[in-house]
Amino acid sequence: MTAKAAERFLRKGFESRASWPPRLAVPKGDPCGAVIARAAQSLGVPVEEIPLAEIEAYAAPFLAEFAKQGFSASPVPDARASASEAESARAMIPESYDPCPCGSGAKYKFCCKRIFREIVHAMAAAEEGDHREALRWMREAERIAGPSAEVLCRYAIVYSHFDTEKADEYLRRCLEQNPRHPRAHYLLGIEHMAHGRLAAAIGEYEQAIANYPKTDRFHLNEAWNNLGTACLEAGNHERAKAAWETAITLLPSDETSVRNLLEFICGDRRLPAALREPGAVVRQVLKRRGYL
Repeated sequence: MTAKAAERFLRKGFESRASWPPRLAVPKGDPCGAVIARAAQSLGVPVEEIPLAEIEAYAAPFLAEFAKQGFSASPVPDARASASEAESARAMIPESYDPCPCGSGAKYKFCCKRIFREIVHAMAAAEEGDHREALRWMREAERIAGPSAEVLCRYAIVYSHFDTEKADEYLRRCLEQNPRHPRAHYLLGIEHMAHGRLAAAIGEYEQAIANYPKTDRFHLNEAWNNLGTACLEAGNHERAKAAWETAITLLPSDETSVRNLLEFICGDRRLPAALREPGAVVRQVLKRRGYL
């Protein structure tokens, strides 16, 4: 969601009620929520971030009533996509005492949790093309946590939108500080893929997978999915299948990995029948979600 779309959304609510809400609750740590929060604050609406689970618990009775009346409980036509987004949002935020996704070896609470808000705002602003705002949030993150490997990596992401030389410099500095930084290797994998360097991309994705904490299902799912794509491009269907099935096992609601597996493996009649058949665990996931 862009800032303009968020503002239109809020103004539409104002038009229907002729007043602004006394307080707006947004899901804690959700990137879309961060965009909406900024738009609300610019309009003078107080914002409070609360855990997604609390929002879901509050909304459950209303959604159940809508379902009784024959209305969809999802604001979008594809309920599976909505469920996927909700699970991904939950998986993206580690528990306080889980190992930090940055690969430092420290617990999340004592590592990158303190700059989570600043990073989310920076990433959202960068996606919207507001580079000055993104860098402002990154400087605030650096003020709190210092030039850590994670901060340097996030600077690289921001600069990748408008200054590739700076992005490469920050990524290099990140890996100098922590050669095992998983997100840095993941980003290098994306860069190698973009230039057709498939073997190098596969190696970087494998590095990311090796260094992400085992509890970090969200980022491991991303890395395994991209590894599958790189293996497919390299002509290795067996490895692609294994990678996508691992991604689905980590995050069963992930639509991208499911689509990749169904389209490029299960749906490719040129492949041997045994290869097109999903594994037992993944088959159960696909059946449960109505794909088989």
